[in-house]
Amino acid sequence: MSFTGFVHLQCQSEYSVKNSLIRVSKLIESVKEAGMSSVALTDDMSLFSAVKFYQKATKEGIKPIIGSKLSVTFEFGTYEVLLLCQNHKGYLNLSELISKAYLGEQGISIATINEEQLISHNEGLIMIAPLVTSDISKLFLSGKLEIAEEKAKSWESVFNSRYYMAVQRTDRPFDESLLNQTIELGLKINIPVVATNDVQFLKKEDYEAHEARICISEGGLLDDARRLKHFSKAQYLKTPSEMSELFSDFPNILKNTLELSKRCNLHFELFEKNYLPVFPTPEGKSISEFFNEESMLGLKERLKDINVNEEIY
Repeated sequence: MSFTGFVHLQCQSEYSVKNSLIRVSKLIESVKEAGMSSVALTDDMSLFSAVKFYQKATKEGIKPIIGSKLSVTFEFGTYEVLLLCQNHKGYLNLSELISKAYLGEQGISIATINEEQLISHNEGLIMIAPLVTSDISKLFLSGKLEIAEEKAKSWESVFNSRYYMAVQRTDRPFDESLLNQTIELGLKINIPVVATNDVQFLKKEDYEAHEARICISEGGLLDDARRLKHFSKAQYLKTPSEMSELFSDFPNILKNTLELSKRCNLHFELFEKNYLPVFPTPEGKSISEFFNEESMLGLKERLKDINVNEEIY
């Protein structure tokens, strides 16, 4: 694929059932048509789309970046992070974090992890702080600038050059002010910033259908003037040229998306090899010997039920 200078790092699919309209196959088709060589899929608190996404992307020559958007609790409430898998270890850690979220006390309706869990399972993962919903952005909005800086430094020390901060221009409140604060902080403490678009649908004209889906999931009405609108018409799969024009004043944050993409190299071998489960056996016995013994014991029990003389076997 040709050099594009931009990779979408925050996209959701139909597996984010409350939000996105995007079908995985259509996402790959659109990415290929736009001339992009890679794309990340970051569904809400799930990896349900991972295998399908990986298979379809690799088949079309698109590099898949598998990740998820997770909710994290901290002293000031709850925030969101984007976690992208660098390798197989990262995939296992992300899978475990998501499992811990659903097994927590909050239950399925409010599935979250805590910061201790995130820290202890950071290996093989790249963390992106999304604009508006991250801990850094929430601290910015609360005027806690010094705490935001210390928090960013802390995450950088934990993830060790695998921590990024995201910005966006999706025509939503706070986008621009938070963008400027995020870039300023990134320059000050040397943390890379990446451009995102929080993609919820493929084309601009899909916005109304997306709003209808949101209303269904929230029990709202499209014509309710009081309904809070959390999304904008700008949250479609923009082409590299559209993103380049949108961030013409900050070209480096577009290039950073490509550099980040190069760091994510998860490869699933399960489609190339056959795997059998490892079955524990008593010490000193091979699996064949153990299975033979167990089979004979089982056979004897069943033959007793039909009154077959043991001498026969």
